[in-house]
Amino acid sequence: MNFLFPLYLLGLAALSVPILLHLRNRELKKVVPFSSLRFLKPTRIQQQQRSKIENLLLLLLRCAILALLAFAFGRPFLRQDLMKDFAGQSQQVVILLDTSASMQRDGQWEDALEEVKDVIDDLKPSDEVQMFTFDQSARLLHGFDTWREAAEDERKASLLAKLETLKPSWQRTDLGQAMITAVESFRDALEDIDAEAPAERKVIVVSDLQEGANVEALGQYEWPLEVAVVERRVGETKTNASLQLLPKATGIAELQKQDDRFRLTNDRASKESQFSVSWRHPDGTAASQAIRVTVPPGETEIVTAPKTTTGASAAVLQLEGDDEAFDNRYFQSPPVAKPLRLLYHSNEAPDQRGGPLFFFQRALIETATFKPELNLKALTESLENIDWRLLDFVVLSDPHGNVPMDGLRSYFEGGGRGLFVLRSVNAAPTLAALLGMSQLAAEEASVPDYALLTNVDRQHPYLQGFSEARFADFTKIHYWRYRKLDLGQLEGARVLATFDSGDPAWIEIPIGQGSVVVMTSGWGREDSQLALSTKFIPLLYAMLTQDPAGRDTKRAYFIGDSIPLDVGVTKTVTTPSNEEHALAEDDQQFTMTEEPGLYTVAYPGRTFAVAVNVPVDESHLSPLDDDALERLLKLDEERAEEGKKGELPPAKLSIEEQEARQKVWLWLLYLVLGLVLVEILYSARCAQPKPNAENA
Repeated sequence: MNFLFPLYLLGLAALSVPILLHLRNRELKKVVPFSSLRFLKPTRIQQQQRSKIENLLLLLLRCAILALLAFAFGRPFLRQDLMKDFAGQSQQVVILLDTSASMQRDGQWEDALEEVKDVIDDLKPSDEVQMFTFDQSARLLHGFDTWREAAEDERKASLLAKLETLKPSWQRTDLGQAMITAVESFRDALEDIDAEAPAERKVIVVSDLQEGANVEALGQYEWPLEVAVVERRVGETKTNASLQLLPKATGIAELQKQDDRFRLTNDRASKESQFSVSWRHPDGTAASQAIRVTVPPGETEIVTAPKTTTGASAAVLQLEGDDEAFDNRYFQSPPVAKPLRLLYHSNEAPDQRGGPLFFFQRALIETATFKPELNLKALTESLENIDWRLLDFVVLSDPHGNVPMDGLRSYFEGGGRGLFVLRSVNAAPTLAALLGMSQLAAEEASVPDYALLTNVDRQHPYLQGFSEARFADFTKIHYWRYRKLDLGQLEGARVLATFDSGDPAWIEIPIGQGSVVVMTSGWGREDSQLALSTKFIPLLYAMLTQDPAGRDTKRAYFIGDSIPLDVGVTKTVTTPSNEEHALAEDDQQFTMTEEPGLYTVAYPGRTFAVAVNVPVDESHLSPLDDDALERLLKLDEERAEEGKKGELPPAKLSIEEQEARQKVWLWLLYLVLGLVLVEILYSARCAQPKPNAENA
């Protein structure tokens, strides 16, 4: 028994009042006058102290009334564990064991296993248990059915044996979804209609409950009234910091010299603020001098990484100075130029100086991330032998005549990207065929002197790099000739730039899942000065390397992410622990990124490494607020009133909520009223004079 307002129990001291009243001396109340004594001075009658209490039952009634009133004002209630014992029924328990990357800390996993063992040891023979492990997803380790089917003396041993086979992973923590999975698992237990309903359903979370755990799913979930939540927090708070390399800019910015930069975050519960960062080789040897970085607790700094001693990139950025080492290495993929496979479809001669192909070939600059591979095809050549899946970009330079469009159109509809250069109105029918139109009106524009580009759409992914002031000015580019197209015929077209006359210069037109950019004027000397301007190489490079659909643009991978692979060729992937996985030609991604480090991807004639790191959220080790889960699972009064009769409140309800639901004080007041009525009747009976035995 517990009390919400225990100070009211001091009212039990009032029990002394009826006891004293029953023990006090009383004067004789019946006075008989005698005439012979009327002149004498009256004196007080001295009586002996009585030790015998008269009307004991009346005294007990009055004491009980006062005691019950004190108890009622104290607002008594029974805690749930006690209520469950009174019910004498079993409980169903779902254990959630955290196996995320933050459990890799020294001693953390051992503490978690001990907590789970304690929970299992406390189970009664009538209890049922089900256990999940969780990180980024929840996995069933031991179900209710398995628990029921095992012999009673073997149940705990069977579960403990499975527990010994577990180890923490390197994945992030999705605590919210794991708790929802635990609640949903109770539904399967309800399918057995003959099973006795448990007195309580409980979810026990064994975790470090770190701040980086994802609990967003609980905010939209209606937590059931009858399911209790018990937190078993393990581990202690220590100083921890984490680092993350910032991705280098791509597109136009990639043509400029860029330094490596990293983000260093110090946990808000840390006691240190001084750290050192250096480059290391995969074998752990130093590749640079260490630099000192000061980051106060709870703050983040962006710092330029140190230079390596050789000038070449290193694979590992190493952090030192905190107490936790599980997240102190950040891996970087060695720079390997990805093939950029291009098809240039035109009748131009490759050696024609000043022609569009002449400038295009010289604009293809190999960078640290892209290696252009140009495939030239004349308009008269067949495209049947081309594997369209391997192409990254297609350039159609003034195609006209009987050009087959079936393969090209399928390429674009499947998500391909390309550039159509309309160098004459003769190419308009070919563009119409590519767009699936019967015809497309086009005419040569009348340009009195020259035209200038205006209204450049710098919000488009192809042109975002020109938002900077040094790239934004297009007014120095003169156009001598261009073609006019009717935008009303181009459904879904987006104008990327116009001429000063208002006619469209660059137009993006969707074709299925892909798109083609149409230039109404070329970059050859007969059409414009574009190829001679400083905008030409950045513009082409942005088109070739920037994918507006956002495909295959990810350059940093974390545990659980899939690594995209080329199709059409066999390949092998070797993990950091030297496990080799052979993949088929049609496999498009590698999904078994289960440990941090460098994954080696090998194609015929080409090998490169991909870095996979610990999720950043796992480094936020400050504990969740004590009431964080309570706030997310809080039940409003309306839902509480709608709960089923006999449901027990969740274990984490406050004592005010438990007392309000039980309302023991109300029943005590009803009992007080009954005892008052009994006391009134009985005291009236005791006040009646007893009949004289002589007169009877």
